[in-house]
Amino acid sequence: MSPGQDEDLKSSIWLGEPGTEKEIREVVARHMKSPISTPAEVCAMAEALLFRREGSERNDGRCLMWAAASMGSKRACRRLAVEIEQFAKPFREQDPQLWEWLMKAANRWREIGISLSSSRLDISKLKEASDDRDAEGCPDFEFAPPFASEDTPETPQEPSNARVIVRSIGDSKTMEGSQIIARYASIIGKPLPAVGAIPAPGVAAAEIAARWPWAEHVGQRIEGRFALLRRVGISGARLKPILFVGPPGGGKTKLARFIADLIGIPATVIPAGSTPDSGSLTAVSRDWRNSRPCAPVLAAVEYQCSNPAIIIDELDKSVAMGSNNGSVLGTLLGMLGDQERYYDACLLTEVDLSWVTFIATANDLHRLPEPIWDRFDIIHVDRPRQEHFDLIVANLRDAEAKALGVHPALLPMLDAVEMDTLRNAFRGGSLRSLEKAYRFMLGEAAMREARIPHSMLN
Repeated sequence: MSPGQDEDLKSSIWLGEPGTEKEIREVVARHMKSPISTPAEVCAMAEALLFRREGSERNDGRCLMWAAASMGSKRACRRLAVEIEQFAKPFREQDPQLWEWLMKAANRWREIGISLSSSRLDISKLKEASDDRDAEGCPDFEFAPPFASEDTPETPQEPSNARVIVRSIGDSKTMEGSQIIARYASIIGKPLPAVGAIPAPGVAAAEIAARWPWAEHVGQRIEGRFALLRRVGISGARLKPILFVGPPGGGKTKLARFIADLIGIPATVIPAGSTPDSGSLTAVSRDWRNSRPCAPVLAAVEYQCSNPAIIIDELDKSVAMGSNNGSVLGTLLGMLGDQERYYDACLLTEVDLSWVTFIATANDLHRLPEPIWDRFDIIHVDRPRQEHFDLIVANLRDAEAKALGVHPALLPMLDAVEMDTLRNAFRGGSLRSLEKAYRFMLGEAAMREARIPHSMLN
């Protein structure tokens, strides 16, 4: 390795010091099509760019990871340190001096990550800890003025089963800030209770097996989660992120809704496949007239609880991260990256989403980037089989009666021919298709009964 090549390596932006605000914005603009600016979202995009790339092909992801780390993402600081260490390995024998410089750079980023108390970089604290220049010529970190931050009020006293998810808002003294405070006064700085309750042991498994016998293993996985919460004394109903993966028609979305109902938490369903951007999941910033917080915060406002469920349907059909108008994937990765400190572009502050239950569904796991896998507990859900036909029809009858607000006995009965037609058409397949066919048959049966003379019913 020649001295000139050494200097080229040392000047690589992702191997150097935390950047100025201008440098960071330039890197983000170069590698991301949309103006996503939260540290967690930039980190998530960097991870996606690093996925399955080797050598110099990783440089785009490395540069973006450097930007996220410079913005104050603790996760990005750790990931960047690991990336530099892996990059340094070949130089241990080839160029010990360069290897030592790289290892110091990695350790410095790791120390920065440890020192961060939030997901935004506190430049003033880091300046005090930095050295001027080491004996080996390792360049010192140059720190730019800190990003705009808001005063954080004293932490309100929180009951054991409540949480403050929005402690304050940024830029509160402007007209827009005053309007937002008035609009969301019910949650700003106020502890919100955790609603619902963990079911008794065995209830979740039994209830799921009774309705989705082809997904009985889901009940067992959920029971394991509940058992751990009971063991550590947590009574609030909440679950770590779950991703149901399987072919269409397996009942994944209804299963997600049922789990939320089972533990008594309100659920908001966001159809990722029907939106060309980040849809209603992300916040709409104050730059727009219809500004609003992100979906979890809105759910907390609507239901006045700290632990709503957010169900993202057909996540694999979302547009790719980095699209011009953002994406559900990018927003979700940011939310799950550091749930306690997700930056909301409307409130201009970090919000605590750590008690929110995220459940997503997808047909094809391979269409999702690796960073998604890292944040979800993946559970496969297959389609029902022919042996489940009778139970499914019975459940469909109950569901249809509930939707109509009547007793199931008031619905028309399908005759043997109609049932055989349904059974032959199903043969183990899509639950959604069977539901449509059953509803059609109910209408046919109602017309058939209406044509029967009343005297023949006696």
